[in-house]
Amino acid sequence: MRITDGPRLAAATVQAGEIVKVTTSAVAINEEWVGFFVDWGDGKTLQDTGSTKAYTRTYEHTYTTPGSFTIRVTAFHGWKSGQRNVGPYKLRQTRGVKVRVAPTLPMRVGALTINANKIERISKKKPIYRISDTVTVNGVILLDNPIVVDLEKNEVQVSGALNIVGAGAFSRVLSMASNVTIDATTGAFKSADIPSVAAEFELSGFAVKIEKFKIIAGGVQFDFEMKVPRLARGVSNPCDAGGGLNSDASPGELISIKLQAFQITTRSPYLHFGGTVSTSVKNLTIPGTSWGLSELTVGFEVVPKEKFFGTIVVCLPSERSVGASVEFLNGEFNKLGFQVGPKIPIYTFTGIGDAVTISQVSAEVGGLATGEVPVIAMGTIGPGNLVAAPGVQLQWNVGIPAGGLAVTPFTLNGAANFDADWNMAAAGNLILFEKPALNVSQVFGRYVYQKGGGTWTLGGQLNLIGLVSLGATFSTSFNAADAYVKGVARGTVALPAEHWAAKYVPSGKITADAVVYYRATPQERAVAAVRGIATLPVIGERFIGFAIDLKTATPRFGIDKKTLAELMPGKAAVVQETIAGGAGADGVIVELTFDGAQRDFNIRFPDGSLVTPAQADDVTIAYRRDARSAVYIFDVLPDGDYAAEFDDSGLGDWSIEFFTVPPQPAVTPTIAAGDVSVARYETFDVDLAVAGFADGDTVRVYVDDDTEWGGGFLVGEGTVVDGAVAAAPLSADAGTYNLYAEAEAEAGVPTFGYAAETVTVRDYATLASLKGAIVDSTKPGKDKIKLKATLRFDGAAPQTLFDPADEDLDLAIGGESAAYRLTIPAGDPGWKVSGNGSLSWKSAKGALPKIKVKIVPKKGQIVGVVAKVDLIAAPANPMGLDFRFGNDHAVLRGAATESKPGRFKLKLTAER
Repeated sequence: MRITDGPRLAAATVQAGEIVKVTTSAVAINEEWVGFFVDWGDGKTLQDTGSTKAYTRTYEHTYTTPGSFTIRVTAFHGWKSGQRNVGPYKLRQTRGVKVRVAPTLPMRVGALTINANKIERISKKKPIYRISDTVTVNGVILLDNPIVVDLEKNEVQVSGALNIVGAGAFSRVLSMASNVTIDATTGAFKSADIPSVAAEFELSGFAVKIEKFKIIAGGVQFDFEMKVPRLARGVSNPCDAGGGLNSDASPGELISIKLQAFQITTRSPYLHFGGTVSTSVKNLTIPGTSWGLSELTVGFEVVPKEKFFGTIVVCLPSERSVGASVEFLNGEFNKLGFQVGPKIPIYTFTGIGDAVTISQVSAEVGGLATGEVPVIAMGTIGPGNLVAAPGVQLQWNVGIPAGGLAVTPFTLNGAANFDADWNMAAAGNLILFEKPALNVSQVFGRYVYQKGGGTWTLGGQLNLIGLVSLGATFSTSFNAADAYVKGVARGTVALPAEHWAAKYVPSGKITADAVVYYRATPQERAVAAVRGIATLPVIGERFIGFAIDLKTATPRFGIDKKTLAELMPGKAAVVQETIAGGAGADGVIVELTFDGAQRDFNIRFPDGSLVTPAQADDVTIAYRRDARSAVYIFDVLPDGDYAAEFDDSGLGDWSIEFFTVPPQPAVTPTIAAGDVSVARYETFDVDLAVAGFADGDTVRVYVDDDTEWGGGFLVGEGTVVDGAVAAAPLSADAGTYNLYAEAEAEAGVPTFGYAAETVTVRDYATLASLKGAIVDSTKPGKDKIKLKATLRFDGAAPQTLFDPADEDLDLAIGGESAAYRLTIPAGDPGWKVSGNGSLSWKSAKGALPKIKVKIVPKKGQIVGVVAKVDLIAAPANPMGLDFRFGNDHAVLRGAATESKPGRFKLKLTAER
């Protein structure tokens, strides 16, 4: 058998979307049939079998993407019980031919659709094309010049003016310089060509600004801002003279208009709003009165949610102002706020007229709409967790300026917010003589849910004029299996040489931790401690630690060998000592104490060599002598016998003491497998390098979303002698975490250390599919919900998927912003268990709403019915199920179909 002709192409080059024709012939002598297998090179194939021994066929195919493709045609013959096209094949032969597929017009490139009358390839090796002769982009942007498309980089290069067809007076909004490149993925301009694509205009206070310009489907999108000045200003304007002046507006600003994600397209009505639209009138005097309008703002937002908002601030006589703000979200009342600029004196300086005043107070309550988390906010916290807009402001207001120069000695700003989930954030800053002096930032509080309880963490950071940095965290766990209270304050005092204070204080640096710690299990512990490292002039670096057991009042010291020698601790008195088993690896101290005159002594080493006080400047030892003692301090000594040699005449009562310095406590965890990704019930090994602890001391391992000791999820527990812990993230939510280990000595504060590796936790149970129906009846009490869901499992299986005796069940079904929520607490008597392990729960007889829930753990099925209920709001997409049971949390959302008014069908399948 052989191919006698072809494969032959009707045309070697075609455009994407055009039909490619290939013809081929083959002959099989003395056989009854021939077949062809065609591989088009783009993942598509076909197979065809003739009924004669000489077979000629022409096949057609359409390529949708440009490029070079090899078409391989295989002729074959095979026989099995007289059936055609059934192997094994006796004979086969393959030949190939190349076809070049060029882009066609219109060309789709990322977010752009480009059309014109002419297209040509301008590179032999790369897919780069020039498109010219009446070029349009997305059907509406008309370009004066040709453009170049680079399919490999997904870029479009264009020069000339951009004209918008059919947009009337808005047809020319922007003219670009030559050789501007557009990222075809987003439609935005490449910053490498233009650092900030924007157009600005300002004349006598009148200003217009256009920025964030990009091409979108059907037109262009950009942010627009216009400011209109006040043409005449009265010197008695209370908004200018008093504290009611709007700080965001220049004194001459009257009106400002802001449009975010504003779009101009050829679709009627041509102008579209993709973001926030707001109009403001600011700092306006009310004629004939001593009143003024500091701000009047109204606006709306369509995407991502329908939102309407408004603000009014009125300037009152006597340099005061009051204001209010309101917001509606998806037709529901969502936010209410107030603002007061009273300048109320809280302290007055006698005789000079100066006063400390409350210059501003503002707050708002938000998240009142259904499905939102209520939040109380005072001011705004901006980037870097600093005050962006103060909620509270205190000022020292000068009554009689010295020398005619009005200076504000200090301003104190603060901002904070709190929500109903126990989360909070706060920030503050102090300005001295109009220069920043103190920042309090990164103050936060967060609550982390855990099975059987939770963890609440509070923390913060303080910085004083670049000199003092103080951070603190406080954590407490309400989980009965891992209950604790921890407080850590970490501070650094640094005096760089260029700092002004270095003229008066010797340069140096102190880093210290203050710790308060309580834990009830495995044995009750309550300790407080201070430990730190100081780098001081002349003395050098010193470590000092002190801990006290709060139950027994027993103190413990952790001191480095240099400081230890100066404090002269210890009891033993011997002339000769054996350093064995590496006991001297962390240092040895030898001290002679006496009552007589000053006296030196020598140390004889195991090899017979002698160390004398004349060697005190040696790199391995230090030597100190005073009226009553003489001390050697060795950084490290090998094993062996050491002897102190001296003449005891004239010493009076004397003693020699040898001290070996214990290593500073440390624990370093390492994830044996490197960065790991585990399902909730799987385990991973954590190796532990521990120093300074007894074998029976406890080690706990946690995963945490930050690097502040305290909080997180307990994943493993062992002892120092184990050297490793098998960790399982049973209670942790899905996500990527840092890992730290915490070692507890018999007394003293715990020591902790972080691993370099990370842990990614995957949900064991995820929703694979959801079918359901929601009826939003016009009659009260007639709404109804039905659902049937299946779970998909990942990783090792737990012994029990869900135990209603000690695990809660939470279920939310319906629209994301107004779902029906059901919570069944652990131990609820309504749970029933069948013989096959199925679980069922229903509401009490006669109670409304009527609820039935059934869970079949072996099959991963969940069935629920809620009837005779009033939904809090009409369902709206996206809809789905949010299901939390015990350790597991599964969510599936998508679009529901409204078959009839008020009747919705859910049929969702999760992507794998």
